[in-house]
Amino acid sequence: MMILATHNNIRHSPYKMRVVANAVKDLPLDKMRERLKVSTKKAAPYILKVVNAAVANAVNNFSLHEDDLVLEQLQIGDGRKVRKPKYRARGRMDVTRTRYSNIRVVLGLKDGVVVKEDKKSEKKEAKVEEKETAQETKKVKKATTKAKPKKATKKGDK
Repeated sequence: MMILATHNNIRHSPYKMRVVANAVKDLPLDKMRERLKVSTKKAAPYILKVVNAAVANAVNNFSLHEDDLVLEQLQIGDGRKVRKPKYRARGRMDVTRTRYSNIRVVLGLKDGVVVKEDKKSEKKEAKVEEKETAQETKKVKKATTKAKPKKATKKGDK
């Protein structure tokens, strides 16, 4: 089971974000969260926010406990690049590129942890079954009703 959380288009360079991500990537979740809270780097609060969102997704959507979770992936990707003019002397102009980042966090389960079926998945399965039975009944109704033959008309008859 994979629990996913993402945050896109953060106005911070992906190179600088990867420094923080690589520093905490191999730590357990609780230690990682503590270290990100204390860190003075600008990227730390963004990464902490996404990790907390992934944990909240696991707890609220899948009814898992925080102690059963393990960090599988922490990816920092390149976002968009915005080009802005930088005005120079003698009427010249350079271009500055502002880099944006994307963060992707994937959590998994520790070995030996069994996931119980939650109520949301049971409701989804019930809805799918209802749709399937409704489609089957429509097909049966179409097959049982016969189309009425059209009357043949002559060219002169109106």
